[in-house]
Amino acid sequence: MSWNAVIAGYAQNGLVENALKFFKEMQLAGVNPNLATFASILPACARLGALEEGLEIHQKINESRFSSDVVIANSLIHMYAKCGKIQKARELFDKIHNPNVISWTAMIAGYAINDYAMQV
Repeated sequence: MSWNAVIAGYAQNGLVENALKFFKEMQLAGVNPNLATFASILPACARLGALEEGLEIHQKINESRFSSDVVIANSLIHMYAKCGKIQKARELFDKIHNPNVISWTAMIAGYAINDYAMQV
């Protein structure tokens, strides 16, 4: 639990590079990320525009039991949109069985920040 608290603390306080470093340290220590970990680290990737790290994290999510979680899907949509990969964000959105208001907001914001306002 403390790993997640530190990652979330770094990410929420704008120390996103530290969050990513600590996430890597966690894995090196043999601790597997969980839902809370992924929900905290993906916004850090989005904020940095760290697509490569985001892709690696997405792969880990696909290997876990969290790939169908709407919170994780929303975080991935946000991360891909912030990294300029709006098509990938849309693919993920389209796979959500019941998108919630956060899903819709993430997708609309993604279109807006990528100058696709007419796509909405």
